[in-house]
Amino acid sequence: MMDDEDLHRIFGQILHRIVRLERKIKQLEEKQMATQAEIDTITGEVQAVATNLTAAQTALQGEIDSLAAANPQVDLGGVKTAVASLGSAVTALGSLKPLAAAPAAATAPTLEVPPLAEVPPAPSPSEVITPGGGTPL
Repeated sequence: MMDDEDLHRIFGQILHRIVRLERKIKQLEEKQMATQAEIDTITGEVQAVATNLTAAQTALQGEIDSLAAANPQVDLGGVKTAVASLGSAVTALGSLKPLAAAPAAATAPTLEVPPLAEVPPAPSPSEVITPGGGTPL
C-alpha cells in the first residue's frame, strides 16, 4: 500500500516534470520570437534596399535626361534601358518568396522526460489492512 510519503514523492516528480515542460515551452516561444525578430530585421533591410534602388533609378533617370538634353547627338538608349531595369529589380525584390515550400505540419521537438520512479501496484483487497482488523470496504 502506498503511504503519504510515496504519494508526496510521486506528486513531486510530476510537478518537477510540469515545471520542466513549462521551461521547454518558454524556450520554444522565445526561439519563435527570435526568429520573427530576425525576419523583421531582414524585411527592414530589403525595404531599405528597395528604397535605395528606387531613389537611384530616379536620380539616374534625371542625369540621363540632362545628358540627353545637353547632347542630343549621343545615343543614351543602352543607359536608359539599364536604368529602367532597376524598376523591375525593385518589383522583383518586393515579390520574393521562399524557395522551398514550408512543411505541411511542423513536427514538435522531442522532449526527453525520464520515466517516473516505479510505483508499486495497488494491493489486492485481501492484502488491505484495516484498522481494528475489520473487513476492507
